[in-house]
Amino acid sequence: MTRIFISYDRDDRPFTRELAARLRRVYGDVWFDENLYGGEDWWREIQNQIARCDIFLYLLSEESARSVYCQREHAEAVRLGKEVLPVRIKPMQELPPHLRQIHYVDMATGGLTVENFTELTASIHQIASRIATGQPQRAAPPASRARRWLFRGSLAAAIGLLLAVLVLATTPAPPFQGQIAFAAGRPNRQDVFILRGGLPGVISNLLGSNPALAGDAQVSGGLSWSPDGGWFVFASARDGQPGLYVMRPDGSQLRALPVVPAEPLRPAWSPDGRAIAFSALTPAGDRDIFLADIDLSRPDSPALDNLRALASDPADDDYPAWSPDGTQIAFASRRTGNWDLFLVARGGQNLRQFTTTDSDEVAPAWSPDGALLSFESNRVRPLGPGSLPGAAAANPNWDIYVAFVDGSGTVQYTRSPGDDVGAAWSPDGRYIAFVSDRNGEDELFVLDYADRKLVTQLGVAAGPSAPIWRW
Repeated sequence: MTRIFISYDRDDRPFTRELAARLRRVYGDVWFDENLYGGEDWWREIQNQIARCDIFLYLLSEESARSVYCQREHAEAVRLGKEVLPVRIKPMQELPPHLRQIHYVDMATGGLTVENFTELTASIHQIASRIATGQPQRAAPPASRARRWLFRGSLAAAIGLLLAVLVLATTPAPPFQGQIAFAAGRPNRQDVFILRGGLPGVISNLLGSNPALAGDAQVSGGLSWSPDGGWFVFASARDGQPGLYVMRPDGSQLRALPVVPAEPLRPAWSPDGRAIAFSALTPAGDRDIFLADIDLSRPDSPALDNLRALASDPADDDYPAWSPDGTQIAFASRRTGNWDLFLVARGGQNLRQFTTTDSDEVAPAWSPDGALLSFESNRVRPLGPGSLPGAAAANPNWDIYVAFVDGSGTVQYTRSPGDDVGAAWSPDGRYIAFVSDRNGEDELFVLDYADRKLVTQLGVAAGPSAPIWRW
């Protein structure tokens, strides 16, 4: 989880409170000094909070640029090697000299708006990605930043302010943060859509483009988003023969991937972006899990190399899911006589059975921290009072369950008269999106993981499937 420390001047406290409240909806761990007491004990707490943060958010105004406290906090962040993200929140003659070469976000034209908040969260996401990959802090191009600073037009500012007033005052934000991609449409010819949440979703709603069509994918089984957000991979029979395809989120650069096994389904992108796991038919007619290295350095001719089977068995294996650290793959298998879940190392070692019931368990999905697995199961349920001992409901529907990765602590998370399937965790692990036909047709829902309370129905019909959630 990305931790954010906000440095600000006391005159900017109302704006800071509003910004922090918005950021907490996305990141959760956002800290700023709400008291500004001063003293040695206060400074030790400031040091502790800066030390534990990932990103030092410096809210810039003429007052904060002159503030001894803000300068001291910034110096401490630099000393500790923290990523510094300047955010201009009031008009200024010029940036402080020590911040001029750092990428900054401009929120000084119209207060907190949909446009600049989206730019801020995108900058935070980019920094968090750099931290995760060990890349150095990126400086802003001085010339382009200077032009942006000097020539931001008054008409654009007026339009932005008017839009912000209309949006924030009259339009409720979609009840989730980030983006949820899914396939929807006719069976075996589903297109890919992207549903935007939070403040960006407000604009999309106003424009009537939420969810937005990502492209003519004709999905026939499974959908996965690359770790960098730049590609989708999916199964399709669009050319008459089932295969795997990649496509940009805007629908461009649609390309087929060369695959040797027949009828590939449910591709899953590895967290490092270097491999694809998928299920496919073997010459013997059973379905196995395969891995292949993927190379998109030449988008016109994408390649799959080093194809190999993973933990193969004469029975069917399907539904591969990568652990967040990329070291394990969870999958479903019928090698026990019914569908059970198994875990195996990326190299094929340490195969371990995860579920052992007489019912079916499929579609594993890892929580972002790698501590939990969700899955679908049609487990039988005892009948009500007055029934014979041991009597159970016949042909029960599918529900979503969650358990620790060692298989313990299984909890049933959904209960409805319909089928609840296709669980996708939010990137912060607080919610689970899923598909349910509890109202008569397949729709998207969001569940609060902490208290198992149904948060909202997202109102997406037309048969959605395979949801994916990312910031």
